[in-house]
Amino acid sequence: MNDKLTAFLRTKPPTSAGSSNPLEADDWLRVIERKLEPFECQDRDKVLLAAHQLIGTALAWWENYFAAAEDATTITWNEFVREFHRYHIPAATMKRKADEFRALQQGSMSMEECTYQFMELARYALEQMDKDKKKQDMFKKGLSPELRTLLTPQIYPDFNTLMNMAILTKRAKAEERKENKRKFLESKARQQNRFQRPRSSSYTAPGSQAPMQYRTQSQVTGPQAPNTQFRNQNTMRALQNNASQVTTNNNNARACLNCRETGHYIAN
Repeated sequence: MNDKLTAFLRTKPPTSAGSSNPLEADDWLRVIERKLEPFECQDRDKVLLAAHQLIGTALAWWENYFAAAEDATTITWNEFVREFHRYHIPAATMKRKADEFRALQQGSMSMEECTYQFMELARYALEQMDKDKKKQDMFKKGLSPELRTLLTPQIYPDFNTLMNMAILTKRAKAEERKENKRKFLESKARQQNRFQRPRSSSYTAPGSQAPMQYRTQSQVTGPQAPNTQFRNQNTMRALQNNASQVTTNNNNARACLNCRETGHYIAN
């Protein structure tokens, strides 16, 4: 037995401390069974070698079960596996996990994450996975509507082919959306550049009026020519002479208060 234990430990078998996750307990038992296969041990030796790797709460369970047995030396490997499952993977937990499997939806998960969850939870619903067709139907049922629509019309020889096709299709759709987004952003940028480009002020669109411009009087008339200035000066002189002549005539027209004749003037 010591030689078998030494050889068994060389394979570096994992230990089990118990876990609230039933999959961890099931994984440990699967690994132990696989590592025991080359040794062709009797049931009694298998039980002792497996129990050697129990620690923590898992070891406490085994010690209590071993002590309560009427004859611990008669415990078979099948009994060990059955009781290990009953304690570490209770029926209520198995049912809850099976319900999670049936309700599994891809949601926001990537295709790889969804596939991993499907394979993990499928271990709790083996009765629904006994046929490859059932496995494919359950897998497609949990996919996103887009992927399910693309994959359902095709027939796949086995589940692995369906799984690989789902991963490739999901990746292709993601690349397609990325390319469409790139084209949209480029088109939007071109439109913005076209509207923001400065326009020439001398250009007037067909059918439109030029903008109203306001100008000062000097801008309208421009600088006066020299001839115009001379004409203005002559006009001013003529007006002044006329005013002087009117004043003189008025003075001459006034009569003398003494003799009542014009040409001279005596106030009193």
